[in-house]
Amino acid sequence: MVSGPRGRIQDLARMPENQQGVPLNTQNEQGVPLNTQNERGVPLNTQNERGVPLNTQDERGVPLNTQDERGVPLNTQNERGVPLNTQNERGVPLNTQNERGVPLNTQNERGVPLNTQNERGVPLNTQNEQGVPLNTQNEQGVPLNTQNERGVPLNTQNEQGVPLNTQNDRGVPLNTQNERGVPLNTQNERGVPLNTQNEQGVPLNTQNERGVPLNTQDERGVPLNSQNERGVPLNTQNEQGVPLNTQNERGVPLNTQNERGVPLNTQNERGVPLNTQNERGVPLNTQNERGVLLNTQNEQGVPLNTQNERGVPLNTQNERGVPLNTQNERGVPLNTQNERGVPLNTQNEQGVPLNTQNERGVPLNTQNERGVPLNTQNERSVPLNTQNERGVPLNTQNEQGVPLNTQNERGVPLNTQNERGVPLNTQNERGVPLNTQNERGVPLDTQNERGVPLDTQNERGVPLNTQNERGVPLNTQNERGVPLNTQNERGVPLRKNSLLVLDSKQELLGGLQI
Repeated sequence: MVSGPRGRIQDLARMPENQQGVPLNTQNEQGVPLNTQNERGVPLNTQNERGVPLNTQDERGVPLNTQDERGVPLNTQNERGVPLNTQNERGVPLNTQNERGVPLNTQNERGVPLNTQNERGVPLNTQNEQGVPLNTQNEQGVPLNTQNERGVPLNTQNEQGVPLNTQNDRGVPLNTQNERGVPLNTQNERGVPLNTQNEQGVPLNTQNERGVPLNTQDERGVPLNSQNERGVPLNTQNEQGVPLNTQNERGVPLNTQNERGVPLNTQNERGVPLNTQNERGVPLNTQNERGVLLNTQNEQGVPLNTQNERGVPLNTQNERGVPLNTQNERGVPLNTQNERGVPLNTQNEQGVPLNTQNERGVPLNTQNERGVPLNTQNERSVPLNTQNERGVPLNTQNEQGVPLNTQNERGVPLNTQNERGVPLNTQNERGVPLNTQNERGVPLDTQNERGVPLDTQNERGVPLNTQNERGVPLNTQNERGVPLNTQNERGVPLRKNSLLVLDSKQELLGGLQI
């Protein structure tokens, strides 16, 4: 019983004291320990009136544990005073640290984890107040995943820190890489693929910002397709890198090749075909820039047609390479041959026919450069007509080759024969008739070079008249050959004779012996 200053007697359990009077323990009326101190007066434990531990300290006074009035642990420290755990009034853990004071976990007032670190203080996970993961790292501190406040993944890396995926804030993938850091895919902010590569980093596809494919390659990096910004194909190649198609910026095809790289078609910038080849590289067609066909060949490379720049045909050949037609630059036909190469027609540059042959190569007509016919033959090569350079007929023959007419260079008739070759008329170079015969070859008239009649015969060959070179009549006979008149060289009539007919001999009066 102890009397207080007011005379009250309090019935307290005395706390033990050490020899220096330092209180060691304090309890309430119900014997509930309230405070505990060590020999040096360092508080060790504190409890409330209900015995709920409030504070715990070690022998050095380092706070170890703190609880609220309900016994909810608030703070925990180790022997060195390093905070280990922190909770709020509801017991929600707020912070956790290891023995070295390295923060391990952080949560908000609702218990949502905000940060997680490993024993070395390397951040492992970060979340926002709603529990959305923001960052994830591995034990070495390499960022693995990054998300925005809405949980949209932004970045993904592998354990070596190689970026694998990158997205924008709307979740649109921007970049994808493989485990070795080789870029696989790239997209723009709208999700349009820009670039695609394979695992070896070989570009496969390239697109512009609107999604138009620009370039395509195979797994070995061989370009397959190229397009411009408007999606117009520019180049196409096969798997061996052989160009197949080339177009200009407007989509006009420029070049086409087959799988072996043999050019098939070539066009200019306006789409005009320039060259066409077959699968073996044999040129088939060649055109100029205006689309005028210049050369045409068949599948064996035999030239068929050749034209100049204005489209005028120059040469035409058949499938065996035999020239059929040749023209000059103005389109004038020069040569024509048949399918066997036999020349049919030849003309000069002015279109004047020079030579004509039949299908067997027999010359039919020959003309000079002015178009004057020189020679004409029939189908059997028999000459029919010959003229000189001025068109004067020289020789005429019938179909059997019998000469009919011969003239000199001035057109003067020299010889005339009938269809059987019988000479009818002969004239000299001045046109003076020399000889005339009938259809049977009987001489009718003979004249000298001056046109003086020398002999005249009838159709039976009976001499009618004879004259000398000066035209002086010498003899005249009747149609039966009976001499009528005789003159000498001076034109003096000789005596008219009367005839005596004898048995074996005839003797003229006046001593003329016959």
